[in-house]
Amino acid sequence: MEVSRDPQVLPEEACYQSCRLVCRDAIITTDSRGVLNSYSQGAQTLLGYLPVEIIGKPLWDILKGGEQEAKRIQRRLEERNEVYLFESEVIGKDQKVIPVSFSASLLRDREGVAHGMIAICHDRSQLHRLEVEIHQKDQFFASIVRNSADVILTLDSNECVTSWNKGAEAVFGYSEAEMLGRSLEILIPEDLKEQKELEKISRTARLEGYLRSYQTQRITKDGRLIDVIFTRTAIKDSDGSVIGFSSVIKDITGQKLIERHLAQMEKLSAIGELSAGLAHEIKNPLAGIKGAIEIIRDGLANDHPNRMILGEVLAEVTRIDRIVMDLLSYSKPRKSDFATLDLVALIRQVIALLENLAQTKEIQLTLKSRNETTLLSADENELKQLFMNLLLNSIEATPRGGSVEVSLEEASDSKLCVSVSDNGLGILPERLSKIFQPFFTTKKAGTGLGLATCKRIVLDHGGEIRVESEVGKGTRFHIDFPLNRIVPMSLVGR
Repeated sequence: MEVSRDPQVLPEEACYQSCRLVCRDAIITTDSRGVLNSYSQGAQTLLGYLPVEIIGKPLWDILKGGEQEAKRIQRRLEERNEVYLFESEVIGKDQKVIPVSFSASLLRDREGVAHGMIAICHDRSQLHRLEVEIHQKDQFFASIVRNSADVILTLDSNECVTSWNKGAEAVFGYSEAEMLGRSLEILIPEDLKEQKELEKISRTARLEGYLRSYQTQRITKDGRLIDVIFTRTAIKDSDGSVIGFSSVIKDITGQKLIERHLAQMEKLSAIGELSAGLAHEIKNPLAGIKGAIEIIRDGLANDHPNRMILGEVLAEVTRIDRIVMDLLSYSKPRKSDFATLDLVALIRQVIALLENLAQTKEIQLTLKSRNETTLLSADENELKQLFMNLLLNSIEATPRGGSVEVSLEEASDSKLCVSVSDNGLGILPERLSKIFQPFFTTKKAGTGLGLATCKRIVLDHGGEIRVESEVGKGTRFHIDFPLNRIVPMSLVGR
C-alpha cells in the first residue's frame, strides 16, 4: 500500500492510515463528544459493521455497558492520559457480546487540547474461552481434592496446615477452621512425639523430595488411635527451594484389624490342630483309666473307706473327659448333619437329662413355649450340645432355690427366638464382651470353650447369639434362628 504523498497529510497521519488498514486488531477514533469518526478494517472484522453503518454514532452504541461504560473509559483517560489493556465488552452487529481489552490514549492538537480518542481493541474471545476452561478444570480438580474420602492436605515450610479437605475432617474429626495454621503435632501420639517422628518425616521429604507408603498411627479429635498410610511430597518453587508439602493419607485401621484377626485365626488354627491331636491321644487311655477305676470301685463293699475315694477320682476323670470332649468339639467340629427336628421336644430331652442336677440345688428348671411343636432344620446333636452347655452354665451360676427358664417365641420379624435365662449371680460388665472368646472363663475349673462352642454352633445354623446380664439379678442368652431354617407346619408329612 502506498502512503499518501499529500504535503497536507502529516507523516503520523499517514502511518495511522496504513495501520488502520493492515492491523488485525480493531482501531477506532472518536471526537471530543465520543462519536466514532474512524473505523479500521480490523474493527469491521471484529464487530461486523461496515464503516457507513457505524461512523457518526456514539461509542457507547457498541459497548455492552452503554453510556456508563463509555464514561468509565473517559474518566480513566482523563486521569492517566492513556489506558493499557483495559478489559471491557463490545456488542457486534449480530448482538454477540465480545470480550476485549482496550489500549487507548487521548488525541491532542498542537496546543495540547484534547479533541478525541484513539483506541486499539484486542479480541479476547479465544483467551476468555481458555480462561473459562482453565477455571473449570481448576474447579474440577479442586473439587476432587476437597471432597476426596482420603485425607489430602498441604503444609507450609514450617509444617503448618494450609489446606484441609473433607476427607481429613471425616478421618480426624477436626474441621478446616480448626486446623488451618496449626501444626500436625496435634495428631501425633505421645510415643511418636518422643521419637521425633514428624521431624524425621520432614527431613526425608526435603532430602528425597517425597516419602511414599509410610505406615504409622495418628490420634483423632475424640482420642481414638488409628492406623494410617500416607505419601508426602515436597512442594518446590522455581529455584528448587522447598516451600511446603502435600500429603495424601489413608485410614487403614479396618484393614489392620482384619490382618490382626487373620493372624489370630492362624494361631487358633494351629492351636486347634494341636488340641485335636492331644485330645485324641488323651481320650483313649482316659477311657481305660475310667473303666479300671469303675471295676475296682464296684469290687469293694459299700462301706469300704476306699469306695468314696475312688468315686471322687472317677468324678475327676469324668471332668477331664468332658474337658477333652469340649476341646475336641471346638478344635475339630464335625460336619453338620441337618434334618427336620422338633426343637421343643429336643429342649425337653435336655431338661430331662439335667433335672436331677437341678433338683440337687433346688433349682426350678422350666420350658415356656406357645406351641407344642416347633419344627426346625438343624443338626440334632449340635443343638443338644448347645442347650446342654447353656443350661449347665445357668444351673452352675444360680444359687440354691433359684430358677432357670428356656422360652421359645416366633418373633414378628420372622425369626425364631430362644432364650435361656436365670436369676443367678450375673456377669461383670467388663467380662460380658469376652465370654464367647475361646479359653476365656470365669470358672476355676472351666476350659473357656463351652460358650465359644455355643457361638460356633449358632453361627453354623445361620443364627445369632447375644447375652444380657446384670450383676446380682441374673443372665439371659438370646438365640435367633432365621426363617429359612424353620420348617413350616404345612410341609410336615409331605
